[in-house]
Amino acid sequence: MDHQTFRSTISADGKLIHGQELNHVTSGDQIILDIDSLKMIGGATHTTLLGTAQNFLPASYQLKLRDIKQRADGFCQLTYDVL
Repeated sequence: MDHQTFRSTISADGKLIHGQELNHVTSGDQIILDIDSLKMIGGATHTTLLGTAQNFLPASYQLKLRDIKQRADGFCQLTYDVL
């Protein structure tokens, strides 16, 4: 089975800036999440990492935090393994 790496960037309020929603992750995949703590987007209809109100995350996932890196430019990078 081929495992995938999903990379996304979200704003400080959890809105998806670019990348993909996590609707299709499976066990063995990796998630790299960049958080831009200097950006706020707002808006109830804006897509989040978990999807939109119409297609919200279809199932729960267990994740293991593998790494966290804080940067001086206001970004924080989290790396997760999907269990």
